[in-house]
Amino acid sequence: MTAPVEHRISEKNSDFLTFLQPVQNRDEAMHWVEQYRNRYRDAIHVCWAFVIGHTRQPEAQAFSDDGEPSGTAEL
Repeated sequence: MTAPVEHRISEKNSDFLTFLQPVQNRDEAMHWVEQYRNRYRDAIHVCWAFVIGHTRQPEAQAFSDDGEPSGTAEL
């Protein structure tokens, strides 16, 4: 991926926002998570995930469901 992507969908009176950002490392990924937390302060959950490197053999990967049901943000 070379460019950011944003998407919004509304379902059952809730808005679900998706943001994809190209990143090179965990610090950069977490920077974007904080940017979106600050931008959408009224969001109840900010689920996130990242994969650094090739998806078949990633250098690093992590995720957080941020209180959503288990596995929501799982890679």
